[in-house]
Amino acid sequence: MKQQLRRSLETKPFEITAPLGQHEGNLRPALFPCHTTHSQFFPKRRSLPSSYLLPGVVVGLKDNHWYHGSFLSIGTLLQPSGLRGSGCSFVQSSDYLERSTAQTDRKTRLSQYLQSQGVLDDAWHHAYLVTAPRFLGYSFNPVSFWYIYTADCELKMMILEINNTFGEGGIHLLKPDMDEQGGFEDGKPTILFTDDWQKDLHISPFSSHEDSYSLMVVDPFRSEAFSQVDNIIILKSLQGHTKLVTRVFSEFTLNEPSAATALDGLNFIMRWWSVGIVTFLRILKEACELFIKRKLKDFLRLEVAPDGVPRDATATEQLLETFFRRYLQHVVHHARKPVKVIYRPPPSVGQAQEFEYWDAAKGNATDILEITVLNPVFYSRFIRYTHTSEALDREGIFTDERKKTVRISNPQFFSGLPLGHWHEETENSRAMSFTNRLGWEVLRRLRCPPADSAARIDQCEDIRAKPLAPLDEHVQQRCGDSKSYRQCLIKSFLAQRFTGGFTELVELLELAFRVCLVAGGFATTNSTSLLTKTVAASSIHAWSLVKSLF
Repeated sequence: MKQQLRRSLETKPFEITAPLGQHEGNLRPALFPCHTTHSQFFPKRRSLPSSYLLPGVVVGLKDNHWYHGSFLSIGTLLQPSGLRGSGCSFVQSSDYLERSTAQTDRKTRLSQYLQSQGVLDDAWHHAYLVTAPRFLGYSFNPVSFWYIYTADCELKMMILEINNTFGEGGIHLLKPDMDEQGGFEDGKPTILFTDDWQKDLHISPFSSHEDSYSLMVVDPFRSEAFSQVDNIIILKSLQGHTKLVTRVFSEFTLNEPSAATALDGLNFIMRWWSVGIVTFLRILKEACELFIKRKLKDFLRLEVAPDGVPRDATATEQLLETFFRRYLQHVVHHARKPVKVIYRPPPSVGQAQEFEYWDAAKGNATDILEITVLNPVFYSRFIRYTHTSEALDREGIFTDERKKTVRISNPQFFSGLPLGHWHEETENSRAMSFTNRLGWEVLRRLRCPPADSAARIDQCEDIRAKPLAPLDEHVQQRCGDSKSYRQCLIKSFLAQRFTGGFTELVELLELAFRVCLVAGGFATTNSTSLLTKTVAASSIHAWSLVKSLF
């Protein structure tokens, strides 16, 4: 297979079809066909080999923002149309480091992250990113390696981006342990990099949150003759036992051919299109085997760490965020005293916004309250609380640091905000129809508390009255699109009660019910009863009418 791959992808210099600047030595875009081995030593011995294609991408050299070739494209979604690659594998800048809607290039993202970690721009010169690309639009990227070099091409530091199957990520800035360098090859250390860090991302349900990682890295450009990837990640228990060793290594480097035929492209796609999907399915298969056959202990999943990368918001969470933002603005504008609230949603949702209430008699606001949403799941959990103050307490104040979905600074300033129930009528509430009132009543009765991410010590029954939540009242009385909010919440509450929180299963069950209604309508076509035919033919429309009432 390797020889066939060599023939289909001849090792020739890259044809620069977009401005890439002058690369130093071997520092140029490349393709690394890699082998990955997962060797588990504790508590059960097992091994899982796999293959992966990892492109190498230059970062920080002049004019290297965009590149496109026969098989590989590099850039952003907003790059000039003339430079958009036709390659079937694509490295998209917005997939790395801080997730945001801003289409910034890789160097800008890297510089911003390093500055946030106290590393100035003059401490590094360029970087090389080895990562899993989007292949035909699909992306499964467990880990990305950023090799960061000085102007003298010395490997100064590294960044590891680790992603789990939930779409969450952890970013780790690592610096070499110079006391633990390995042997030498051609006068250069073969292992330039060893470092450790504490586990802060839920990757496997069979791994404790108290475990830690170690990294051993070979500089890809230690040899002037060829480039090579060879990295080892070791998972250790709290007691120091080695539990898992993962090695990613390449046997050779493929430089993209200067001219590729249609057959070359077909061979490339047939060889690599399924790697990400198959790897993901194999992970699911192995997880089921470990849980069912080997009966390994599973650990509860914690939310992503506050300094980690949250997953992208779902369509439901994006909708809920718009209502929460309007509700927060309304609360601030009706504050009892001057206050400024700085609201920061997750980067994948939107931009930060400031709300301020001031009184000419009392002066400008001196109380500043910051609300930073750490995880989009905050919006899905917030709507399950009947009281706003309780939601903020449980999600961001009186809870474990790893369970927080929102960070709140100066929570004492909440006392000046009307977070309780309003109990006032508006034009919308006075003109509310019977069906609308019925829909809100169904929502109120379906509301249930959020599922805990870890077992709670207190399992007391809540005996308080359960009226509509303040957010419900705000939407009901002041929002013209209250129906979409109500339908979203009803679906979410049904999912929480009956389908384990998966709204997709609710939609699937509703689709199955519609199919049954249609099938029932066809089954009664031979009936002699006119009433039976009429009811069967109208059942699907009747169901749509019932849904529209809520």
